[in-house]
Amino acid sequence: MLDRGLLRKNIDAVRDRLVHRVDPSVLDKFRVADSSRRAALTEVQALQSRRNQLSASVARAKRSGQDIAEIVRESRKVHAEISRREASVRNLNEEAERILSRIPNLPHASVPLGPDETANALVSEWGTPPSLGFEAKPHWDLGVDLGIVNFE
Repeated sequence: MLDRGLLRKNIDAVRDRLVHRVDPSVLDKFRVADSSRRAALTEVQALQSRRNQLSASVARAKRSGQDIAEIVRESRKVHAEISRREASVRNLNEEAERILSRIPNLPHASVPLGPDETANALVSEWGTPPSLGFEAKPHWDLGVDLGIVNFE
């Protein structure tokens, strides 16, 4: 699976390398899901900071003998909002992971880009291919003919 950071920083380069291997809209969906997840996570962290401030305020108010009811009420609201938004972050994270799992690994830079194997370049050959006096069968047909494979 590709690294999220690589996709965030180099999504256009990834798109160019995977032009024939994945629908470009998958990369766009990942970008949206990941961006939404990161924004939601930032909001959760801001709410957690506010909750910590409120906790400190409760402690100060108790020491000075002030009424803490309003601070506790606001703290409960913030806590409920954190729980709601954390669920949203989890859902967005799962969506980003699901999309990310559909994106294949990048081919090496030496691999020619093309829609199929016809774009491949022959790098080297070894020996000479044998000439058969009959038409070769694929292995799945040979296994059935020899009775060593039963696909049914």
